[in-house]
Amino acid sequence: AGDITIHRTTPKGPEIITVDATKLLSDTTPLQSGDVILVRPKEISQVFVSGEVVAGKPLTHTSGLTVSEAILMAGGLTRFGSKSKITIRRSTDGKEELIRVNLADIEKGKTKDVPLMPNDHVIVGRRIF
Repeated sequence: AGDITIHRTTPKGPEIITVDATKLLSDTTPLQSGDVILVRPKEISQVFVSGEVVAGKPLTHTSGLTVSEAILMAGGLTRFGSKSKITIRRSTDGKEELIRVNLADIEKGKTKDVPLMPNDHVIVGRRIF
């Protein structure tokens, strides 16, 4: 669930009570006759994988999702995909940032896998023969 609110009519006028979805089981807000409860769906964050992957597509972003996991979820590299030509396009506060990633170094343990942020775009480049 996303935002949860209770809309209540009181003698003083309308009242809106916000309920923290993460504390829903421990919340002790009593309900009253006539309360209207609105539960909005949680926004789904995505990351996008394109370029030389088997199935370029948007993926649901989950906490801890990394570049190598996203590429695997997109079916892995095509036979033309380059492990050394991977770029993450990230927009933060209206500024675009390009992050270069070398999947071969990650697989060898030379560098750590890069965690993805919501709306990141992973682009796998083509290798040159």
